[in-house]
Amino acid sequence: MDELPVAEETHGSAELLFALNGRLELVVDGIVVPVGPGGMYLVPAGARSAVGPGAWAPW
Repeated sequence: MDELPVAEETHGSAELLFALNGRLELVVDGIVVPVGPGGMYLVPAGARSAVGPGAWAPW
């Protein structure tokens, strides 16, 4: 991912997001979920999710 935000979306199946380095600031059903290096988050099927701007940063 780059430093651009990803607009809110939903998926018919679960989506696993994994941060190799840097961090993601997710918003899942209106709740901010930070995911740091090596972390992951499973977005449930049908959940509204977005990624905030500037969420990726090289280490």
